[in-house]
Amino acid sequence: MKKGIMMDMDGTLFQTDVLLEPALAETFSALRTRMIWQGDTPIEKYREIMGVPLPEVWKTLLAEQSDLERELADELFQEALVRRIGEGEGRLYQGVKTALRELAEDHWRLHVISNGRRPYLEAIVDAHGLRPYLAGVHSIDDLPEGNKTALCGHVLEKEPLEKAVMIGDRASDGEAGRAYQLPFIGCTFGFALEEELAAADARMNEWKEVQKHLDQVC
Repeated sequence: MKKGIMMDMDGTLFQTDVLLEPALAETFSALRTRMIWQGDTPIEKYREIMGVPLPEVWKTLLAEQSDLERELADELFQEALVRRIGEGEGRLYQGVKTALRELAEDHWRLHVISNGRRPYLEAIVDAHGLRPYLAGVHSIDDLPEGNKTALCGHVLEKEPLEKAVMIGDRASDGEAGRAYQLPFIGCTFGFALEEELAAADARMNEWKEVQKHLDQVC
């Protein structure tokens, strides 16, 4: 039986908050230097929307700026993220690497599907040695629709699976799974509000529980 797991990156595999906020502060410092932004970095507003697609992030944080200025912000942000990952900032959640190795050894096809940009995702995968365990790394950059539901469908079309599960920490992960009748394991240690995991088929508190929850929902 061909079986697979669709996994989010931020707030699921990778502790993004320790990296994103310093990179965001660096980005807004550069925007202030260019006279594109005045005032403090909108960290609190960013925390409220962390995990949504980046185009939505910039429309929210830079509501009065032009599309070109938002594109510049995104470029600066991505450069800061990739550089910081290369310098050793950011970390996986406890138990991630062991869990992925064991799942891969058990013949699960492991796919990362994320709202993050591809260079950012690839930097994490390479910095933390995850590539040997993954069947694919998929970014919203890969599709014009630019959303996780479409990305999940794209992966399933390329690699039909007899059994598949979605693991993530946000409502968008659950929605993507439900669109294709996939059980959803919600991560309680990520960015989700309580109501976002209300419809999860199981709730995972740490990665060492993953096999138990797979047995429960499959």
